[in-house]
Amino acid sequence: MLQRIITSTIMIAAALGLVSCADNGIAYQSETVIEAYLYVGEPIRDVRVYRTQDLSGPIDQRAASVTNAVVTIVGPDGPIHLRFVDDDGGGHYEAADKTIRVAPSAHYTLSVDIVGAQYTGSTTTPGVTTWVTPIADTLRHPVADEFAWQGDGGDGHWLVSFTCTDTTGGRLPYMDAKQPPLSSTYFTSIPRSSIQWGSSPWFGPYRCVVYTPDANLFKWFTAVGLGGPFFDRRYSSIDGGIGVFGSASRVEASVMVTR
Repeated sequence: MLQRIITSTIMIAAALGLVSCADNGIAYQSETVIEAYLYVGEPIRDVRVYRTQDLSGPIDQRAASVTNAVVTIVGPDGPIHLRFVDDDGGGHYEAADKTIRVAPSAHYTLSVDIVGAQYTGSTTTPGVTTWVTPIADTLRHPVADEFAWQGDGGDGHWLVSFTCTDTTGGRLPYMDAKQPPLSSTYFTSIPRSSIQWGSSPWFGPYRCVVYTPDANLFKWFTAVGLGGPFFDRRYSSIDGGIGVFGSASRVEASVMVTR
């Protein structure tokens, strides 16, 4: 869910914030957008670097992707130089050494160098998130069994995500098969919850993930992940550009939603 909180959304939002420039006869100036998340206990991957695009033409993630950046993350293991890997979203950066895992309660810095410019950020990872009362493996509508977890060192909020995992991805027959699977995310300030039935209109298998985010990731989620049409630069944690360098720990489980 949070690997890409729809990077195109912030590309469009940034463009919307500047589209009035074109209306006033001022040339559009592209900006750099960076989206980088570190997950405790997992390899470093899926760091995205884009350039915003003028809304006078079509939004093309592949054309917007920056493929020649020098991306470095420094943490307890020292500097880690990331490599570019092509994919359907225009490409991402990742650590070549998959044995290096993100440490809990550790400080990390990010540096992205693009010809003539440098963008930086920093994050302190939360502690490990664990289940206290795991979510039931089967939930029958409309009963909402409560589940609980423990996650320290974050922002004081938690994100709870439900994503449909059946072969249809929860997509209706008329929907584009390339659209992401049906997914919904909400936040809570207490470490327990019950399934939000409005988040799961499709019966079948789901993946439930609970995130303990740092302040950077939580602010980014409230700015972009909730689907707002505009982006407030005060929520950005990238010096010199737009975007996020945040971290979280997470715990997950599979659940079957039935009638």
